[in-house]
Order: sequence, then C-alpha cells, then structure tokens
Amino acid sequence: MPETKHACEICKDKVTPSRKYCDIHSALARRRFNNRRKKHGLKTSEWVTRLRENYKKNRGCIRCEISGVTLSSLVRDNKALYPTVDHEPGSTRTWMLSAWIINDMKSEMTLEEFKKIIILLARCFECCNDKIRNQLSNKLTEVMSNLKWFSR
Repeated sequence: MPETKHACEICKDKVTPSRKYCDIHSALARRRFNNRRKKHGLKTSEWVTRLRENYKKNRGCIRCEISGVTLSSLVRDNKALYPTVDHEPGSTRTWMLSAWIINDMKSEMTLEEFKKIIILLARCFECCNDKIRNQLSNKLTEVMSNLKWFSR
C-alpha cells in the first residue's frame, strides 16, 4: 500500500498525518482575529488560502501586501511584523495580509489615503527648506482633513 504524503497546507513541508500545518504555520493558520473578523466575514479557509498564495508567490516567505516586508510566523518573534488582516474601510470583502504595525498605522484610512500621508510625511522629514516644508505641511493638513473613514 503506497504511503500517503501529508504536507502543510501553506508551505508543503511534511507533517504528521494528524496535522494540517507544520510547526511554523500551525498557530498562524489558526489565528483568530478580534470581532472585526466576524464583522467582515473572513473565514479561516480564506485566511489560509491567502497565506498559501502569498507564501508561494514570495518563494518561501509571507510578505505584507502593503509594504512588502517579510512577516514573522510567530508573534513572539516580532509582534510588529506579525501577519494580520487589513480591511479596506467601507468594504466587507476587501482585505490584505499586513504587518501588524502597518495595519495600526493605516488604521481607518483607505490604502490611497495612507500612501498619500506616508509620502508627504517622508517629504516633510527630508526637507530642509522651511518654505517648501510649509507647503508640504499644508498639503498634508489638507489630506488629513479630508479622510473619508477616519473617525477616532
């Protein structure tokens, strides 16, 4: 009788017959999110599928879909780089794998709003000319004043 091969559903490494995931991806695959997960209807199967696709696309690692940084499979290794779900505000079905820290920074902004703010902030930090910095700060104020979903 041929031996049945058992592989992690994310990385395809060998696992014991009673397991679906390797030691590295077991906790990550079973990750439970706060009430927002239920609110947005994210199923475990969708989470695992996205992890698997991301792992395959990035040739052996899981990356943040916003920043591209390599994510940590274990929260104890680096909480800032632990994968989480970032939902697009106003949408119940649009989500991305995100580093925890990026998700916290993005908060309740759309991806486009977040990008604009990050780019303007970086330009403000780099600028040495007060006149240009003031112009950038005014633009940043305008963008921040017109955020569609931010409500804290």
